[in-house]
Amino acid sequence: MLTQGQKLSDRVAQFSGSRRCLVPFGIIPTGWIILNGVVISHYKSDPYPFISVNLILFCITAFQAPLIMTSQNRRKEKDRTWSESNYLINLKAAM
Repeated sequence: MLTQGQKLSDRVAQFSGSRRCLVPFGIIPTGWIILNGVVISHYKSDPYPFISVNLILFCITAFQAPLIMTSQNRRKEKDRTWSESNYLINLKAAM
């Protein structure tokens, strides 16, 4: 039985690796840079090093990384269990 945290980490890991996540993460920062660097550059809302977009992306990454690692560790445990089981079955079959 999975805990709520494990379910959440699985959902975040699955979403993070999908196109539904990767495309916006490419388009939104690019749009932000074009908008702030070219279109509204005279307002200086977020000038060249684009600290605001860097902060937002860092915060998203800081929350995603531990959840993805948790999901990967759980998957690794499942794979290890399956591998041990498969080994024992093959060992019995060889005898």
